Amino acid sequence: ILRFGMTGNLGFEIHGEVEDMLDVYKKLIETGNKYGIREIGFHTYCMNHNEGGYPNASEHFMSASITDKGFQNWQRNNFENEYNSAFDGGGFEGQLESFDFCGTAYDEFAIENYFFNPIELGLGYCINWKHDFRGKQALLDYKASDHTRNIVTLEWNVEDIIDVYRSQWELEVEPYFPIDDMSYTPPKYTEKLKAALMKCPQYKVYKGDKEVGVAFMHTHSPYYRRIIQLAVIDDDQREQGNELEVLWGEKGMRCKRIRALVTRFPYNKCHERTGYSL
Repeated sequence: ILRFGMTGNLGFEIHGEVEDMLDVYKKLIETGNKYGIREIGFHTYCMNHNEGGYPNASEHFMSASITDKGFQNWQRNNFENEYNSAFDGGGFEGQLESFDFCGTAYDEFAIENYFFNPIELGLGYCINWKHDFRGKQALLDYKASDHTRNIVTLEWNVEDIIDVYRSQWELEVEPYFPIDDMSYTPPKYTEKLKAALMKCPQYKVYKGDKEVGVAFMHTHSPYYRRIIQLAVIDDDQREQGNELEVLWGEKGMRCKRIRALVTRFPYNKCHERTGYSL
């Protein structure tokens, strides 16, 4: 059991054998009913990462381990059943087929575009600089460079959100890509993406005509009644209140620049449950 939360509140992750998963899950729900436990779905999982300021591998970025053949072989040899069932035979190509790398950030696909260093992702505080490790010099060089980026929260402009929704019913123009749900796949892409297990979208971020970063998966926050997303942007653009634009859409479809304010990070400020008492 890991003491591990995404919102700043008390949270846990339970790890164990795959074959025991359903029995343990059912028992947790059964036991937790008298304490008000609720099943609140995958959308909440993704939303908590955005609100809590915790970028998540395979949703906001990809782990470089996906291209490490030695690691892939070790994973396949030691976790053959789980590995192969999850990734349709395993290996780099099998894993890529399980993701939808959608968005406007890149003209051509390259998996390396989805790699970010821990400083960019706001995780620099986790680095122990007092020992040697693989990639240390690259990170030191990055810190010393003239062009660095870091993570922020973007809050979408309400008028632009409404404009995207309105386009769905304007018969005289091509609609913008819907923003209803991150799991939505337009009919024209259904056949291509029907096997996708996860989406890892990235979008260009602009200040005027200058490209200043990339934005990740968006989520609707029912509590704050806003659409927010995490983004990695140039350090000189990170001031709160700075208005940027996210190029929303898909390649080959009508895209829209959605105004987005750099806002507080992390976005969630409601840290009510930090103790163990019920």
